[in-house]
Amino acid sequence: MSAGPVVLLNPPDPPGRRAVREGAGGMGALAPAGGFAYPPHLLATAAAVLRAAGEPFVLLDAVAEGWDASEALARVPERAVVVAQVSHATRSADIAFLRRLRQERPGVRSLLVGPAAAAEVWLAEDVADAALVGEPEMALPAAIRAVANGGRGQLSPSGLGVPGYGRDDRLIDLDGLPFPAWDVVPWQRYRFLTVFSSRGCPDGCSYCPYVLGMGDRLRKRSVERVLEELRWLAERFDPPRVVFRDPVFARDRRRVLALCEGIRRMGISLAWECESRPEHFDPPLLAEMRAAGCITVKIGVESADPDLLIATRRVADRGEAERYVRRSLDVAKAAVEAGLTCRVFVMTGLPGETEATVRRTAGFVRRLPEAVRVHVKPFIWYPGLDLAPGLGVRDDWLDMLGRAVEARGAGLWARLRSRLR
Repeated sequence: MSAGPVVLLNPPDPPGRRAVREGAGGMGALAPAGGFAYPPHLLATAAAVLRAAGEPFVLLDAVAEGWDASEALARVPERAVVVAQVSHATRSADIAFLRRLRQERPGVRSLLVGPAAAAEVWLAEDVADAALVGEPEMALPAAIRAVANGGRGQLSPSGLGVPGYGRDDRLIDLDGLPFPAWDVVPWQRYRFLTVFSSRGCPDGCSYCPYVLGMGDRLRKRSVERVLEELRWLAERFDPPRVVFRDPVFARDRRRVLALCEGIRRMGISLAWECESRPEHFDPPLLAEMRAAGCITVKIGVESADPDLLIATRRVADRGEAERYVRRSLDVAKAAVEAGLTCRVFVMTGLPGETEATVRRTAGFVRRLPEAVRVHVKPFIWYPGLDLAPGLGVRDDWLDMLGRAVEARGAGLWARLRSRLR
């Protein structure tokens, strides 16, 4: 390509924070400096696509390497096509870095990828030549050629004439994706690898960013293809653990059982974890998962208040809300009894939240087994959500939930005091 080599780039962390661009379905999240982040699965898969197409590339992961903007820029050639993964949560830092890239490397042409790349802000700020909307992996060679030849603005797989995409510019057959090229990623810095056995979620919760990145249709890879990838990961990389990134991993119970049976039959030795809605799990399924190497289940409960669950479309009606809360408690207990680490997530700051709704969620948290790891997460609004931004997180309500988490491991009197406060 006349524009120079291809650079796949995970830009530097924002000052004082850790960029989690793969979080929230690719819309991004922020963690404390040096904290948790997912490895760049999108870029690793993009690297595998370019390798299969015979296109030379280099992958630069500034997050894993701990490079600041100057250190990352020093590794970008004077002439190149830079494919940068961006996210909504990191947009300010991403824009600042891309602006420096434009100023200090005027011979570079830039292409943005990731679910947030469709937002007009990137091109409006004139910090990139083009943005590839939709799922970029299989369309990347065509998009890079377009940018190298002077293409600008918003590009799409359908507009580029790339086969295998639907009208929403999402991939039709996920089995057609190559396995991620983890060998070009310093993945050991993350201490785990990731797998998508499916993408999308049809449940319609109004606060969830996963549908923005993956769509509202559940698209599944074949069990055989997922098993092949798991065996390859175990033999080629032997990671400490594998994290399934499916938003609703256990929605298809029979499929999970088939995966577990295949893992045992093929002798795949991997520790893995997954996440799903609480009603997707049951004691027999959890036992099968544990026998197949599962070590952790993550359950998004979000709230224990019926009205808030209904308002955010988590459940349909009050009867379902009551069953949902009971099932959440039962599943958390069953997971612990099965020998799994159970992580339960609740939210605060949702639109319509009141002191009464927070108290109901705090009461639910107190009833969880002490062994359950409870995570209190603030609601983050992302462009495109069918929900108002809300009024933000109140410190006193956040503190109420925090005290409820702590009270589970305290004595009777401490629990009573927590209820009275």
